[in-house]
Amino acid sequence: MGGIDIRQLDLDNLRRSIGLVSQNTSLFCGAIKENLLMAQPSASTSELQAACRYAALESTLSELPEGLDTWIGEQGQRLSGGQRQRLSVARTLLQKPTILILDEPTAQLDGPTASALLQQIFQAFEGTTTLHITHRLVEMENYDAIVVLDKGRMVQQGTHSDLMTHDGLYRRLWEAEHSMW
Repeated sequence: MGGIDIRQLDLDNLRRSIGLVSQNTSLFCGAIKENLLMAQPSASTSELQAACRYAALESTLSELPEGLDTWIGEQGQRLSGGQRQRLSVARTLLQKPTILILDEPTAQLDGPTASALLQQIFQAFEGTTTLHITHRLVEMENYDAIVVLDKGRMVQQGTHSDLMTHDGLYRRLWEAEHSMW
């Protein structure tokens, strides 16, 4: 990683350098602000608001009775699935990881919202090594390399442009998904 054998890295530092946005977001019983501060305890209110803006949570916050201080319940049960995922994105933004793992980060979002959120993620994490695990082929043209798996085996790899020139699994999946929009 970064030219250094990963076995030579301090495990605690390595863990701190990895940010995860998962389809199964872990939120804690408390306020939105408390959940955000888990990533960066010293973050100011303006930093929290900026992270929420990048994560497309700004309009949600304005509708909530107490904004950042709104109680979200155990595992964020008072929020929708999409709001929970966007809160996870905001928290990861505050963490400022050098490696970002996106595991179905837009699974709870409709197509246009997913696309807009991914654009924000690309902008916010520009220059960050990103591993995006997904079944939805939204914004794939923004990635440097795509690996296509089928039944656990790699069947294709390349850029979006390269993969679209071949009649392979990637192109068939992409065409099927985009014909629905």
